[in-house]
Amino acid sequence: MQNSPTPISNQMGVDTEFPLKPGWALKENQKMGNKGGGKRISKKVIQYLQAYFHAGNLNPKDRYTAEKMHESLKELAHENELSVEDIPEVKTIRDG
Repeated sequence: MQNSPTPISNQMGVDTEFPLKPGWALKENQKMGNKGGGKRISKKVIQYLQAYFHAGNLNPKDRYTAEKMHESLKELAHENELSVEDIPEVKTIRDG
């Protein structure tokens, strides 16, 4: 008798020894990162931020920092032009 290779399925119980649960690769079972899952910036706030950005492009002396933009948005909220909840954090303005 020759030593014939034993099939892999006989060496290890594939169904019982596989470390992942059945269905792990199905798209509906995948848990991805939360990229883009946060709060969205309102269109009105985006328009103000764009205006601040363009003001700095037209005249470099009028350039707004993220902190200055945040302060201006807070002033608009104080004047009831914006809702306080709509104002993004300084980090969001800086990274956006």
